[in-house]
Amino acid sequence: MKKALCALIGIVFLGCQDGPSGAQGGGAQQRAQQPISVKTFTAQGGDLDVTLEYPAKLVSSGFVEVRAKVGGALFSREYIEGAQVAADATLFVIDPAKYKAAKDSAQAAFNQAEREYKRAEKLFATKAISEKDRDATLAAYESAKAALENAALDLGYTRVKAPIGGFAGTTALDAGNLINAGTLLTTITKTDPLHAEFSLTNIERLRSGYALESGTWANPTGIRVSVKSEGGREYTSEGRIDFVDASIDMNTGSVKARAVLPNPNGELMPGQFARVVLSGVKKKNAFRVPSEALVQTPEGKFLYVIEDANASRRHITIDGENDRFLIVSAGLKDGDKVIMNNLQKLRPGSPVVEANQAAPQEQGR
Repeated sequence: MKKALCALIGIVFLGCQDGPSGAQGGGAQQRAQQPISVKTFTAQGGDLDVTLEYPAKLVSSGFVEVRAKVGGALFSREYIEGAQVAADATLFVIDPAKYKAAKDSAQAAFNQAEREYKRAEKLFATKAISEKDRDATLAAYESAKAALENAALDLGYTRVKAPIGGFAGTTALDAGNLINAGTLLTTITKTDPLHAEFSLTNIERLRSGYALESGTWANPTGIRVSVKSEGGREYTSEGRIDFVDASIDMNTGSVKARAVLPNPNGELMPGQFARVVLSGVKKKNAFRVPSEALVQTPEGKFLYVIEDANASRRHITIDGENDRFLIVSAGLKDGDKVIMNNLQKLRPGSPVVEANQAAPQEQGR
């Protein structure tokens, strides 16, 4: 009797416990089915303005070895090593004494040959001398004239001048050193403009997927070029592409290119590694999507879009990022409602409801 009563009390007690717990589970299941409020962005395809970045090396647009054209004692150095020099500025002076004497002697010989030629012209006009004698004085006159010109050149070469403007290098020679014609005196590195050498990777993909505001990929006249350091510092120089190779490098699959960058203030230096930024490029048939909508998992990159009031995954192909917007070339279609928030709460098939759509001006930025 006691055992039966205890069993009956136990059953009643368990029944009392099951009631509230079951009600609690049903409530959780009901809440899980409530739609998640989300903000959306309407995808619209078209040709998008984009910028392309490539690693580059900056090199001098001109490098010259300055060599002596005449020999002699080095008289003086007229520049500061490492300083910028202008084209035609005097860098060195070679002792001009013997070259001045040689020019004076050549001048005297020329004057005498000129007088004899003029006298022979008068005599030939009166038939006092033969044509052969007149021609001999003409040849002597022309030879003396050439010798004078050479002597003047040698004298001028005693002032060694900069063939181009740029930064002058060091020299191992001091005043008083004897030098020969051809001796290396210093070097000049031209830094304005500079060249940025880089490679256009996936050139076939560029040609098929990107349009230019002007020109073609073989002659991209409409592309504007700026540069920034590898640390992200942007420079004021804006240049242009002046060379694109006509063949693809079989080792890298890329095409060599070169840009000309003005550098009047010397902000950039030869040998520096940087990144060139190409503007004036349009990505064809692509979508611009705010980057905060992106979801990345080990399975890949995707967006959530609304389909039949539920969240649906769209795996996408991204061709870059521009001003905090993703450039999406595949995975979307016009009119797709891309979900912008509550991404951690979503799963494929989650019921959703639009709270407020992104403003039109925000979409078109």
